[in-house]
Amino acid sequence: TKIIQILPSNARYILTQANIPRALNVKNLCQMFEEVGLNVFLVASNVDSAIDEAVLSSKSQETIFIIGSIFVVGEGLHHLQILGYK
Repeated sequence: TKIIQILPSNARYILTQANIPRALNVKNLCQMFEEVGLNVFLVASNVDSAIDEAVLSSKSQETIFIIGSIFVVGEGLHHLQILGYK
């Protein structure tokens, strides 16, 4: 929760969970974000869907950050490579 509290309030957040059994449930994560007043733009069912939505909804030259566990970041980077991003 402490890390969530230092995230920028002017960003749009797309939340998801890693594809591992011990991943934090995305509904619980969403509640944590809402408790500190952060804008949850979308709750995605998996990392690939979250990445797809981030790419589709971002403006040209807008930065997309993938944050979370090493599992979430790893899944996100893998999906970006499949999409052709380096």
